[in-house]
Amino acid sequence: MRGCAGALFAAALAAQPPAPDNVVQGTLVERDSGMHGDLGIRARDNRVSCFRFDSATTVERDGLSARMAELRNGDIVEVVTEQGPNPRLPRARAIRVVRNRPEPPGARAARRMPASPLEDLFPRGNLTLAGVVTELGPGRMVLRTRTTGEAEIVLREDTRYFGDGRQAGYSGLRMNARVFVRAGRNLDDNIEAYQVMWGDILRPGYAQPAKP
Repeated sequence: MRGCAGALFAAALAAQPPAPDNVVQGTLVERDSGMHGDLGIRARDNRVSCFRFDSATTVERDGLSARMAELRNGDIVEVVTEQGPNPRLPRARAIRVVRNRPEPPGARAARRMPASPLEDLFPRGNLTLAGVVTELGPGRMVLRTRTTGEAEIVLREDTRYFGDGRQAGYSGLRMNARVFVRAGRNLDDNIEAYQVMWGDILRPGYAQPAKP
């Protein structure tokens, strides 16, 4: 999407009039990776506007400072814009996440599902993996490990999530987060997660990844 070169953003940019400093709200539909690039916001009328961001652009999520890499397609955001070098491509001075992207089907129900009283004593799964989340989508994630490369993992409706040692939900899982996964293989021989943990609990020496 570099330079809004994609067809979607080329069309959006052509239709986008010069804009003074203002606040634009909409759904994040695409963004470049890295510290510099473009992002696209779709308003309620389905009109897509394109903005330029850089290392000075500030990002806020849940009232806390965040990184550009943490923004996900589907997030509802407010963008504070200012005039940039290109009069038809405003600069994003600040981005605030108003509402996180909707959770995939089953994620909310999974948080309400009571855990088995034996889960902590006899955790399910004979596989353990540790690595960095490189892809995250409905019902799946891809983990990059040091020993086995990338592994695709199925996220079950009853997968349990823990952040900094406390029970969390799917919405707390982030791209580029380092996580520890307790998993097993299903009847289709796919790896499926029973527990996903991240945060301070993942200090060095806590667990070593095992080959699936």
